[in-house]
Amino acid sequence: FAVDKMKSMGSEIKKSDTPLIIRTFLKSAVDLILRGATYQEVADFVNKQRIEIIKRLDNLFVLGVAKQANNVDALYAEYIAKEKTNGIRVTMPGHVRAAVNYNELVQHFEPGSKLISSGDKVVIFYVMPNSFDIKSIGFPAEFTKFPQWFSDNFSVDTKLTEDKMFDNKLKGI
Repeated sequence: FAVDKMKSMGSEIKKSDTPLIIRTFLKSAVDLILRGATYQEVADFVNKQRIEIIKRLDNLFVLGVAKQANNVDALYAEYIAKEKTNGIRVTMPGHVRAAVNYNELVQHFEPGSKLISSGDKVVIFYVMPNSFDIKSIGFPAEFTKFPQWFSDNFSVDTKLTEDKMFDNKLKGI
């Protein structure tokens, strides 16, 4: 049987930290299922979308995960005092670590630029292994593309992004 209406509350389709392009994809996948599509039809749709979205995107920036970065100021001060100075790893949420990484990198590449502080929204990207030994970076939410220093020194980990944006989100649905 088929369903003609859907109400989705609290799912990945509605969560603001799921990129819009992925929310649209997930809604289309669920619509297919509710209309009675076969497993193979849904699988074909998912695989086609995965290729179109990840592999052919000219601007990977639309796949960033947006989060509110709270307590950045205190954790950044702790990072400088303990981790940067003495090598003692500071425990912090992943999105805050990504914001701290941005602050460190922007001071290295663009001294004097505005840093991310507590309460700012950040867009998080997972990066390939690099000489700075970071796994993620969180850009200010008002950015719409990567700065040149990022493009020159880093690559977005599209495989990890694909896993998080497709596989993990589909598991939730």
